[in-house]
Amino acid sequence: TLYGFLTPAEYELFELLLRVDGIGPKVALAVLSTTDPESFRRAVAFEDLDAICRVPGIGRKTAKRLVLELKDKIGALPAAAPAPSGLGGAAAPGGDAWAEAFEALCALGYSRSEAAAALARVREEAGEALPVETLVRLALKQLYRG
Repeated sequence: TLYGFLTPAEYELFELLLRVDGIGPKVALAVLSTTDPESFRRAVAFEDLDAICRVPGIGRKTAKRLVLELKDKIGALPAAAPAPSGLGGAAAPGGDAWAEAFEALCALGYSRSEAAAALARVREEAGEALPVETLVRLALKQLYRG
């Protein structure tokens, strides 16, 4: 099966998760869809079982196993890179609005890749300088269209 990742950090986390006994690709992808690598790294480092349990398919027992097996290895992950297409990047004009829109779409349940793709299409069609509300509205239209 072929899997795609937005950043090297996501790929590294996916590979690391697959090495944990009882974690398969489905759960590893659920982790990446629910949180970003840096947040997951912090959750493991601080043994935040509640945060880890928010991932579909991970219960308390599995969360404890993840913390136990990954706590020493999780520091080896590369630092999270900025999102593609300048989303959330300080160098991008209006980067804060794009980052907020990206986070809002993720909070609404869209995957990071879906949110990034929708915002990239919005950027192509509408340009750079738009308020967050407009970005989210236009991105939702893009997501609805498919």
